[in-house]
Amino acid sequence: MQRSLLKSLRYSLLGVERTRRRLESLCDQGHLVGRDLEMAYSGLFIRSVTSFEAFLEDLFLAVLAGKTARSTYTAKTLFPELRSFSTPRIRLLLLGDRRFFDWLPYSYTETRANRYFAGKTPFAAIDSTDKKALDEILYIRNALAHASPHARDTFATKVIRDLPLPPRERTPVGYLRSSYRSVPSQTRFEHHSSELLRIAAILAC
Repeated sequence: MQRSLLKSLRYSLLGVERTRRRLESLCDQGHLVGRDLEMAYSGLFIRSVTSFEAFLEDLFLAVLAGKTARSTYTAKTLFPELRSFSTPRIRLLLLGDRRFFDWLPYSYTETRANRYFAGKTPFAAIDSTDKKALDEILYIRNALAHASPHARDTFATKVIRDLPLPPRERTPVGYLRSSYRSVPSQTRFEHHSSELLRIAAILAC
């Protein structure tokens, strides 16, 4: 099950990347104006983060329902009777009167795992560096989705910090389009997407 969930996330992120590259090509050819490209970038990055959150939810429910293969972690559910229900029913029971789960910031995932499991779980596998990477991704997502002064200020202080970037690359979209490294060539959008997949691979062990 873990491998299947990871494969689904990889497929989703690859689809986002293919679309991003097509948009950049259209912009280079003069077929797409800057404002349209910015809106598209916002949607694509938010889609990437949403796909990762869906992976977290599916993995959590799979562990709770006892549908994961053997792994290096021994998660013991504190509510074993849940395993007699289907995964969709378990989800409805956990949701209660809410419309959706919050999985990020990652502390939300950790709190939920501690509430329902005993022993080590896949959700305890990532370290402080991984959590910092997820925090940065969330700051970028929030700055794109909300565009509030608080979200923009948090992006500036937590993501941009003292990076030596020109003004056009100090906005959320400009930052994502900027170069993360030159050899091999990689944008910051690509870097953060690869971080999502890398962390998901750790959780799927």
